[in-house]
Amino acid sequence: MLLTRLQQYAAAHPEHIPPLFHIHSSVHWLIDLDSHGRPATGAAELAPIRDPSDPSGRRGLPMVVPSLGRTSAVVPILACDKIEYALGWPDPKDANDERKRARARRYHQAFVDLVCAWAEHDPHEPAAQALRAFLTSSAVSQIQPPEHFTSGQLVMFRIDGQPAHSTASARAYWSLVASQRKSSGIHDRCLVCGTIQPLLERAPRPVRPGLIPAVGHDPFSKAERKRGNAAPLVCINQPAQGFNLVTGLQHTPLCDTCVESYTGTLEHLLQHRDHRRTIGDTAIIWWIVPTDRASNPAVPQSGAPIRLLFQPDPIKIATMLDAPRAGAPIVAGIAHTERFCATTLSTNSGRIMVRDWIDVPLPEAEQHIVSWFADMLVTDSWTGQRRFPSLFRLALALGRWYPGKNGARSTYAPFGAKGSQRPVWVQRELLHSALNGTRLSSAILAHLLLRVRTDGGFDLTRQALLRLCLTRCHPNQARRLPMALDPGDNTPAYLAGRMFAVLESLQYAATRAGGGQLNTTLGDRYFSRAVTSPASALIPALRGSRAHLKKLQTRDRKAYADFFARNLNDLIGRLRPFPTSLTLYDQGLFLNGYADQRNHDIARARERRLAADDLIPDSPADEPGPEADLDANPDHSTTLED
Repeated sequence: MLLTRLQQYAAAHPEHIPPLFHIHSSVHWLIDLDSHGRPATGAAELAPIRDPSDPSGRRGLPMVVPSLGRTSAVVPILACDKIEYALGWPDPKDANDERKRARARRYHQAFVDLVCAWAEHDPHEPAAQALRAFLTSSAVSQIQPPEHFTSGQLVMFRIDGQPAHSTASARAYWSLVASQRKSSGIHDRCLVCGTIQPLLERAPRPVRPGLIPAVGHDPFSKAERKRGNAAPLVCINQPAQGFNLVTGLQHTPLCDTCVESYTGTLEHLLQHRDHRRTIGDTAIIWWIVPTDRASNPAVPQSGAPIRLLFQPDPIKIATMLDAPRAGAPIVAGIAHTERFCATTLSTNSGRIMVRDWIDVPLPEAEQHIVSWFADMLVTDSWTGQRRFPSLFRLALALGRWYPGKNGARSTYAPFGAKGSQRPVWVQRELLHSALNGTRLSSAILAHLLLRVRTDGGFDLTRQALLRLCLTRCHPNQARRLPMALDPGDNTPAYLAGRMFAVLESLQYAATRAGGGQLNTTLGDRYFSRAVTSPASALIPALRGSRAHLKKLQTRDRKAYADFFARNLNDLIGRLRPFPTSLTLYDQGLFLNGYADQRNHDIARARERRLAADDLIPDSPADEPGPEADLDANPDHSTTLED
């Protein structure tokens, strides 16, 4: 289905796909000839051509040129080829190597023979006759090598101002020659287009190197950066890979037109930002395929909390793909009946790995992203605003967290940093879940809990990621967590997290009432232990809470002491017995309860401050709320800018 969808895109957008057995490449050198095959300037010379948009002048002029996958065999390309073929020159560093000079001469003779065959096949084509006349004359040997060149740079021949390889005759003849070279000699039904066609023995050419990242390498790390290899999408060159231990495409019937179409489409999509993003060690590409019932009906979605814009336009599709990355989901629009296709690719040892494949109607893709944002929605208790962390921020939050010291801002280890302890696959896993609406791997939840316990950082981004994991790692994915504190939730892990947050607020309130300053907080001492074994942390913390309550009572803060005492007694009564150990999912519930209680307390204190500033009657004195939390901001609840 992947090959079929790529071929359908090529059929719908022929202007983006080069002709059969042609590619987009850069030509560095030019030989200008007249209609008789004589040098246009009087003396044969190799003139450099450069891309005007390249200030450095290193890149050649981009254009469509003939191409075919080469092996160790002698494979000349018609009318536009490497210097080694077109002129018979080896690299300057190999000029004294007789073996390589002899190889270059063989390559050049094969190039001349191909041009002569073209001229005999089409005797009425002026470009073919002129190029043959030039190559069979002594003018080639009179060309002086330039100062700087490599044997792999492309040379084109221009006849009366027109490149010889771009003529209709050259393209038709090259397609015929290339098809014969790769043909298996069998006519049968193509697996992609479903018609009877001459089948190929092997894939004509791979996808060019550098377009698809190498698997397992962090693109942000300079030490591990590795350029992806050239690789075909379909490759059966080892007996173990083919049916009945047969190599080649004998049991994978593909015609040359379809293979060139899907390969050209793949390269086109991989080179355009409107169709491609790099996610960790993979590249994701997307496109749309029109259906027979393609229309533009406006589909009402008033019940959806988020509406996205989907239109049969690659730029709009790019906006949709960036939504889970950029964290900007609120875009109004309409839905369409076209199909949304996307695939995630990596390279490994000269082969393309298809790591994910999506083929769904656009409305279904929209609903997946709507659910994604709803699952991770959090509220900033300090401002009261709803937050949607981007996929980039979610992946960043899975690395090491460095608390700010001496007024410095807290931050996460950047991508590619040594010791960031962030798996390279997390972005790919998150994007897969966002686009497919599938469950998240429990490995992400485990890694998040490890990072929170290790470095103590638990900001809004990690809270959003925790909500996402608790929703999508649960066996029943339809279960969605409440956005605020749930007073009726009696889950032991959730209650334990709430109790730890209340004890922490009590400690800050007592310290503030006494005018002191904390050297070691409750979180510093017990937080990591409380996540995995609440009983071992809550019991000693409750013993210490007696001194904190007494301090509040002796500092004329009896209302605060009563407030905390009631909350603690209520939680203790509902929690008994204290859980001694928690499963992975329950550890997440503990953190969620802790975050909900903290956010609830901060929001109440913020409301009281606003009420006091506006001279609005306050709440009863016996329910003051934890005012100290507005100024006290422990490390494990630091809020970072998303």
